[in-house]
Amino acid sequence: MTQEAVVTKLCGEKYAEVAVRRLSACGGSCASCESCALERELKVLAVNSAGAQPGQRVLLESCSRTVLGAALLVYLLPLVFFVGGYGLAALSGAKEGACIAASFAALALGGAALVFLHRKRLVFSEIRLEITTIL
Repeated sequence: MTQEAVVTKLCGEKYAEVAVRRLSACGGSCASCESCALERELKVLAVNSAGAQPGQRVLLESCSRTVLGAALLVYLLPLVFFVGGYGLAALSGAKEGACIAASFAALALGGAALVFLHRKRLVFSEIRLEITTIL
């Protein structure tokens, strides 16, 4: 995956902080959805292979496989917990209201598991951004 960014500062010899514009879902071309109001700038650390200096526009690259894998985990794990919570409650003979409550409790547990895994650097730590080209 590639994206344009601007170098904001150097962090040692190997790394640079870059400002990446987070795009809306419509790509900024749809005025009626108003999701463009959610656009914002994110600052991330990237390997400075191209030797970019602050203020320069650069091209960032990351491995598509790891980014898509992380996105799949973020969206799929809570869903699996949600459905699994309902299924386990239904298999135990609980009434529908209890099954629904169990599914939402399991959803919260899945979200908490993601936060725990992220804080312990067990997932998402291998996503590596690299500055490959100065534009």
